[in-house]
Amino acid sequence: MIFGVLAMGTASLLSELSFNAYALHEILVIASWVFIWASVETFFFDRRRLKNKKHRLQRIYFADYVITDCQRENDYH
Repeated sequence: MIFGVLAMGTASLLSELSFNAYALHEILVIASWVFIWASVETFFFDRRRLKNKKHRLQRIYFADYVITDCQRENDYH
């Protein structure tokens, strides 16, 4: 989304300049819409997958880990 907004802003600035940068302006406008659409698509259509992935990562992060004596001895050898 950030890349899309930056590309759109750059395209707007190029349109205000005095030299003719029409092709570059159009390329940046198209690129900005592609980046913006990709982020919106991920946010709305892949939301369930992202939430499941977030939940799995939180379970791993907040899990209680127990190190037994067997594991400690194997780590030192």
